[in-house]
Amino acid sequence: KIESASHVDGYQANYIGLEMTIGSENILTGVINRMGFDIQRIDRSYYAGLTKKDLKRGWIRPLQEMEERMMKHFI
Repeated sequence: KIESASHVDGYQANYIGLEMTIGSENILTGVINRMGFDIQRIDRSYYAGLTKKDLKRGWIRPLQEMEERMMKHFI
């Protein structure tokens, strides 16, 4: 279920932000494709209690020990 949709501040107009509470990447791609848009990249900014604070879009970093424990708790 998509809760909200908006343009991403500081990026081109073809970047959109979607907030989903329940669903998977397959559901998201199906919804966007049915609207006639092509997906170039999907980037999660929040998942299972983890955020991408201080990371640019497309960048990754190893999880800290505390974050690994959080992931095990949520999943």
